Amino acid sequence: MMIRQRSTCHRPRSIGGHRKGSLFPSVMIYMTISTVLAGLCGFALHMMLRSDRADRQAMLMLTTLERVDTQLRRDNHNATLQPVTASDVRFSSSDATVVHWNADRGILVRTESKQEEVIRREKYIFPAGTNLLFRTEDPDKLILQIEDPSAFVAYPASSSGGTQPGKP
Repeated sequence: MMIRQRSTCHRPRSIGGHRKGSLFPSVMIYMTISTVLAGLCGFALHMMLRSDRADRQAMLMLTTLERVDTQLRRDNHNATLQPVTASDVRFSSSDATVVHWNADRGILVRTESKQEEVIRREKYIFPAGTNLLFRTEDPDKLILQIEDPSAFVAYPASSSGGTQPGKP
């Protein structure tokens, strides 16, 4: 009896039993998946950096507000409040020390002087477009009203702090 053997010359095989040319679709699938994953990682990194920048700006604003609050309360407690205008406040103490607060275009300046000589000057800088107003409801109650429209209007970062004269 004669056993016929199949000839392998009409059907080429590659190593591992796969057909030749079947590697290309697999490589394309792996490349597509890795490209999508790299894009998602890049997007997630971009969003984290944007969130970090917003957090830093909020932290700076809150730190400035805390410093203003502490200093204004200290001045109000240690000295006598003089008549108030919308942009100026003066405190005078018994030892002839005068503290002058001035608000102009998002910049709040505290100047402490004694006998016309400046002892200390501090600046508190707020984002562009911030309106600062002083007012009193009672003779002993001073209110600093801070309106920050930057939640609704975006200003360029180079001009923050009220440095451009044409801005509100």
